[in-house]
Amino acid sequence: MQRWRGAPISLDSVVATGKNIYIYSTTDRKAPVLLKMVQESASRNQFQLVVDTVFSNRDLKADIIKIKVTNPSTKWNGKAPASDNKKKIDKFIQAIKNTPEWLEKVNKKAIEKNISLDSMIMLDAIYMAEQEK
Repeated sequence: MQRWRGAPISLDSVVATGKNIYIYSTTDRKAPVLLKMVQESASRNQFQLVVDTVFSNRDLKADIIKIKVTNPSTKWNGKAPASDNKKKIDKFIQAIKNTPEWLEKVNKKAIEKNISLDSMIMLDAIYMAEQEK
């Protein structure tokens, strides 16, 4: 089996293109987490989103969600994310990892939300960076 490889790209850059983003949502996938990350990216860059369910299969409990940025070119400054914001996020990631009590709380949240610890650390770091603004 061949593995596909690609260059990493920031979610902010993907959102800023203005192209449709489709999320396949089933009970086993973490679509709400991904949707929240896209919404946070749009908010961070002052974009407006239109979210719509374009397909739904009730038997499989599956949906395809379409996300569209309505104003992709007006506010985008080419930074993905802004270096100041990235530095803040990185600072909080390190703080979480280096503080056992904080890391334990984040780990409990990750278990409750059924997502990876790394994803939960990232979400908490983004939240903390946004609270500093």
